[in-house]
Amino acid sequence: MNSTYRTILCFCCLLLLACADRESSAGPKASQGVVPLSLEDIVANDAGALFAVVETSAGLSFMLPLELCPASAVDLLLEGVYFPRPLTHNLLLAAADSLGIVVRDIVLTLGAEAAPEARVGLVGDGESALMAALGDALALHYASGVPLLATTALVEHFSAVERAPKTVGTPAAFAAARRRARLAQADTTPVEMGVLGLVQSATDLAVVLIDPSQHRAFPVFIGFCQASSIVAILQNEGGPAVRSHQLFVDLLRGQGVSVEYARIVGLHGDTYIGALLLRAGDRSIVLDARPSDAIALALRTGAPVQLARFLLDELGEQAGPYQALFANETGKLVLR
Repeated sequence: MNSTYRTILCFCCLLLLACADRESSAGPKASQGVVPLSLEDIVANDAGALFAVVETSAGLSFMLPLELCPASAVDLLLEGVYFPRPLTHNLLLAAADSLGIVVRDIVLTLGAEAAPEARVGLVGDGESALMAALGDALALHYASGVPLLATTALVEHFSAVERAPKTVGTPAAFAAARRRARLAQADTTPVEMGVLGLVQSATDLAVVLIDPSQHRAFPVFIGFCQASSIVAILQNEGGPAVRSHQLFVDLLRGQGVSVEYARIVGLHGDTYIGALLLRAGDRSIVLDARPSDAIALALRTGAPVQLARFLLDELGEQAGPYQALFANETGKLVLR
């Protein structure tokens, strides 16, 4: 074999190796230790613990333990419940889309102490990943339609666990706000508000905002999961209650994006309208958001919380009774 043939042969070998490297980095495949999954249902056992029922492409069904808050949202979505405002995970996807980031896939793995965890694959200027709680990952999967995959180790572990029957439903949602505002000649000038804390009535939870004069308070009725997250942030606690919003913050920080403000801008029927302003270099990105999500993200990032002046003027209440509640510690909540 002459030197010319040797050169051609070496070149072909190198080309084949390069192609193999590109194939191996193209994304997860079943042959590389992951299998496709479909999300079938959210169920609960006698103790009220929640589980996701998933099924492999080969028809093997098994259950994965879930956190309360994202599991409740996914369960309602699976049942076809319509939400007039974007959920936390829709807000995260809208932010990613505005930043030119695509969620490529979600891979479920077997983490520490045999607990399921998730890797959210992202593609933007390059490839990156975020680690997420299982419930958040399933909510992102449902909202985006990206492939849901699992490692064979996770499938083998949880397919061997005895399946619990569905005996109870997911927790009921808390009542929405029952207030309306007159929108004619509204002064939408923003007023920067402080967050006094959370209060609870027999049926509702509200985060209480207070104006700079400390004279007027503005309660915003929110759901249990957002209330738990806000309480955890105010009390500087970690854990499952703040994971959804921390995942959002991790995404923004990884892209060098800051939260400029969270703002309540209006009222449509019984629903407050919120907005979140992001700053990405010289770009300003305004996202439609539930006030509860916007407030939780502002608290997590140190951004100001603002309220349209006409809402404060028409629906603001005397701050004294709320201040008295917190002075007596009766208004401070610890939600689990």
